[in-house]
Amino acid sequence: MVFDVLEAKAMKEETAEPVNKSLSSEILDRAEVAIIKHAQRQHFPEEMKRTEPKKNVSTRLRQLNPVLIEGILRIGGRLSQAEISFDAKHPVILPKKSHVTTLIIRDIHNRVGHLGKNVMQCFIRNTGFYMQVH
Repeated sequence: MVFDVLEAKAMKEETAEPVNKSLSSEILDRAEVAIIKHAQRQHFPEEMKRTEPKKNVSTRLRQLNPVLIEGILRIGGRLSQAEISFDAKHPVILPKKSHVTTLIIRDIHNRVGHLGKNVMQCFIRNTGFYMQVH
């Protein structure tokens, strides 16, 4: 009887459709957004509250004219009408001293190589991120 149960289970597994164990780009994008939101809530809690209409922004991010778009703190400004990508118009603001920021920098460095600080900054901004410097 045990053999019959095991044989039936094996046959069922053979006929079942294979499970896709790879991560889709949608899942990876959602994970990236969740991680960024978490890092921003940790490092910019007051700034995220103050980006609501008619509230003052703290001095450490004031020059960036920050806006909260879909729960992510981004750079605002005059580029909203420019014909460039959304991420180039409104880069995500990342805290200077964050593990998430470090991981993003390492990833870009691994892709770009040892081309110097200015090239790294360019690639970081082209990826849609802005690192806080203060």
